[in-house]
This record gives sequence, structure tokens and C-alpha cells, in this order.
Amino acid sequence: MIEKKPIFVIESNGFAASQIMSLLKRMVFDVDVHVVEKKPNAADSTVIELSKPYRMGSIVDRISGHLRGKDENEDILNMGAGRYVDKRLGLFFPHKKAEPLRLTEKEVALLSILFDAHGKSIPREQLLDDVWQYAEGVETHTLETHIYRLRQKIEIDPAEPKILQTNDSGYFLSIE
Repeated sequence: MIEKKPIFVIESNGFAASQIMSLLKRMVFDVDVHVVEKKPNAADSTVIELSKPYRMGSIVDRISGHLRGKDENEDILNMGAGRYVDKRLGLFFPHKKAEPLRLTEKEVALLSILFDAHGKSIPREQLLDDVWQYAEGVETHTLETHIYRLRQKIEIDPAEPKILQTNDSGYFLSIE
């Protein structure tokens, strides 16, 4: 039988920590869950750092997801070089010390689809169908407008994109 590691939830606000602990006491987990102010030194533990604002349900979901064996949070798109997207919050984090940038629902949907393609190009028509449910043959510049605005947010130099790229086949993410 495999021994499960304790889980530590990091929360520095004492009031929020007591609320989280109160909720977690009512839950039944087959592992010890602790709410602490800073990351513990214990190597044989799992640490969950919270993004604010957070919802109690999402904390439980993250703990449950970890216990089901998910190594990575499915709500996080790791864009490489310290960049990531929190799909649940609709935020793009350019790097750890930078302020996150708000993304629209459609921008998150676009990034999710492109991320799931693992660097393969997605044709324009497929993106229009998957994100907006447009019928084939509809003439619109919606996709191009969203790509332009998204590049303004996630690229260092939007005129020379390094992350959200285009080729003859469509759009793709280039993740380091």
C-alpha cells in the first residue's frame, strides 16, 4: 500500500486560513491536509499555493484532483519560461513577479484549444467553429481581432510574436 503524503495549503491571511480549515475539517480526505502560512520544508509533502481571489470549492477540487492522481492542475496552462494561464480565473501570468493580465472568456478558450494541440496548427475555420460555433463559410474577422488583442497581452513584442504564431495551416502556440 502506498503511503500518501500530507497536503499543505498555503494561506498567509489568518482569517482566510481559519475559514479554509473549517471547510476542510468537514471534508473526508484519506490524507492529512494542513493550512499553513508559508511553504513547509518537508520534502515528503504536497504543497498547494492558492491564487487570489479563490473559491472554497476550487480549493477542494484541487485537493481532490491531487488525490485522484493528477500531477498538474487542469486549470493551469503552462506556457513555458515562467508564464502560465489560470483558466479558472481568466488570468495570464507573464512571470512570477509581474501583475497578471485579465483574459476574456474567448481568449482563454482560444489558448486552451491551441495549448491542447501541442504545437500543431489549428485551421482558422476549426477555431471559429470550436470557439464561436460559426457555420462554415461565414465571413468574419472575429478570430483575427481576438488573435491581435491576445498578442497585445501575452507577447513581449506583438509585432513579432514568439508564443501565439501563425503559419499557412493556421494558428499554433510555440511553448518553450
